[in-house]
Formats: sequence, structure tokens, C-alpha cells
Amino acid sequence: MKCEEKPSQPAIDSQLENKLSELEILRQSFEEKKKLADSYYDQLLRLKAEFDNYRKRIEKEKEELVEFGKQELVVKLLNILDSLDLALHSTKDGKNEDKSIREGVKLIHKQFKEVLEKEGLKKLKVQGEKFNPNLHHAVEYQESDKHKDNEILKEIRPGYLLHERVIRPAMVVVAKAKKQDK
Repeated sequence: MKCEEKPSQPAIDSQLENKLSELEILRQSFEEKKKLADSYYDQLLRLKAEFDNYRKRIEKEKEELVEFGKQELVVKLLNILDSLDLALHSTKDGKNEDKSIREGVKLIHKQFKEVLEKEGLKKLKVQGEKFNPNLHHAVEYQESDKHKDNEILKEIRPGYLLHERVIRPAMVVVAKAKKQDK
């Protein structure tokens, strides 16, 4: 019988070193690919978050556009409302023949106000309120002992909110404390 030859120890060591170096090369390649995959995954997560933020921002802008897109029209209609207010006030003390005209104007005024209110318009309440430059436009200051400083005395032209946003500030007369003589 013939005895099989066993590889020598140096040959085994050499083969083992080759296998270990191949294994090390594969491990390094795996680590590089894993880092690349992690990098791609992080980029994907960031892009997903950016896209979600973009989508939410666009939806919000679209809602605001729908809500405030009417603003220009409503501001123009306010002039008509002011004219109707003036007509109502001028016919207040009229004769009986003016009564039918007054009733017609009152009806138009009521309907017009209802339409504007349904669209989100609200009239600012100003009488007796404290002056707020975000809501009011002071056209005159009057000295007064009876009123607090910066209290609104009179409304010259009404102000309006459209969906809680000021679209026209109220023109007002504001109280100013009297200067005391020394």
C-alpha cells in the first residue's frame, strides 16, 4: 500500500495565509459595501423627510391660496359696502317716499353683508378698544380727560378681518391724555 503524502507544514501555513488574506480582502470589501449601503440608506431617509416636508408645505400653501385667494375681490367689495352704509345713513331721517328706497337699500345691505360673512369676513370691533397698530389706522388724536390714553374714541372707516387676517385696518380717532399745565 501506498501511503498518502501529507502536505508539509510550510505549505499548510502558506495556504492558510492565502485563505486568511482572501478572507481579509472579502471582509474589507464587505465593510466598504456596507458603508456605501448605509450611506445610500441615510440619503434615502433624508430625501423622504425632505419630500414629506415639501408635500406638507405645498398642501399648506394650497389651503392658504384657497382661503385668501378671495382677498382681492373682498377688498373691492368693501367699497360697495361702504357706499351702501353711506346711503343707509343719508336716508335715515328722510320722508315717507324715501322709506321704500331705504328698505330696498337695507335689504341689499343685509344680503351683501351675509355673503361677505359666509366668505369669512368679520368686522373689527373698535369702539372703546385700545389702539392696536396691527388692527387700526389712527387718522387723528384728540385730547381727552374722560378716556384712557390710546383708547379709540370714534371709528371713521370700519376695519375687516378675512379668516382672522387683517385685510383692512379700521381708521379711527384715538384719545390722547391731556397735558397738564405746570
